[in-house]
Amino acid sequence: MKSTHNILISTLFIILSSCNPQNSALTYEEPAPIQELGSSKKGIKITLADTSYSSSPSSIFATIKNTNRYACAYGHFFYIEKKHNGQWFGVIFKESVFYIYTGFSDIGFILNENSSVTQVYWLTHLNLELPQGEYRIVKTLSCPTTNGTEIMISAEFDVQ
Repeated sequence: MKSTHNILISTLFIILSSCNPQNSALTYEEPAPIQELGSSKKGIKITLADTSYSSSPSSIFATIKNTNRYACAYGHFFYIEKKHNGQWFGVIFKESVFYIYTGFSDIGFILNENSSVTQVYWLTHLNLELPQGEYRIVKTLSCPTTNGTEIMISAEFDVQ
């Protein structure tokens, strides 16, 4: 009897925890603070080489283009967000990634005016496995504008 009771409780726990994937270890519980992001803003545009993957990609190639008459600063760091019930949720990176992949934090590059750069986002370096779903890469650049310097752009992709 006790064994049957434990099996029922375990089964119920598995069923209930699978009903709410936003509370899984993969994403934060709260939605991302900025839900509306486009692929271009104030002369900066991001495009992905591939927008659909049959399984979790090991890397994602993104091209960032600056059509302005001034340079912008950027780094290796990027966010990944997953769409759930029409809202974006940040994918959690393990804290150890900043120790293992040191270039991920405070390195800076210059994207000159009227130029572009291709970055490779290595998910394998982050020990990140993306399950099936809709995602977006979020990139922040620092550009001199009249309303501040931070520009955030995103590019969507899916994992089948």
